[in-house]
Amino acid sequence: MARKPVLEGGKREEILDAAIRLFLKYGYESTSVRMILNEVNGEVGMFYHYFSSKQELFDKSLEHFMKKQSENFAQLLIQNEDTLSFYEIINRILDYYEQSISQFHKLVDNKVHWTILYALHGITIKTMLPTIKSFIELVYLKTENDNVLDLDFLTQYTLNGISGLLHSERFPKLNKSEQHTIISEFLGRTLKVPPLIFTMNT
Repeated sequence: MARKPVLEGGKREEILDAAIRLFLKYGYESTSVRMILNEVNGEVGMFYHYFSSKQELFDKSLEHFMKKQSENFAQLLIQNEDTLSFYEIINRILDYYEQSISQFHKLVDNKVHWTILYALHGITIKTMLPTIKSFIELVYLKTENDNVLDLDFLTQYTLNGISGLLHSERFPKLNKSEQHTIISEFLGRTLKVPPLIFTMNT
């Protein structure tokens, strides 16, 4: 018997939210469908109304979680983007990183299964690519640089580099000014533009 059409919102979203909390904490293998249903006071029949398997729920819950994160990140950068300096944009990225880490730790009580961390990293990079690409295009527009051969590759490389810096052991121990300087220097080298444009609040 075919499943009914899947509707967004309502109980489905409640299941997705409960699933990501448990998957993050216990990992895929140790999280059962029953555990998730207990969180939402649901029955097995309700589960199969929305999902065909635990694997599908896992995939959808990660997508659901990262979609919210990606939307928040994109909104952060596009607000008043015409009047923001590059200095302010980098500050917003750093603020978002700090807030996300704090919220993430609260969500899972500082216990995240390594398998989920690995999966989340890949999804995070993928969801942030369009926003970072727009940022790079803006940099080249304002610096009148049109010598980019492969913008998609450059975007991927830039985002991987920023991610590596943000998640390094040393980075969180630096003050905001030091963090800003490191990101600015990296962007300057990678995009082949003067790092100074990222440090001037004009």
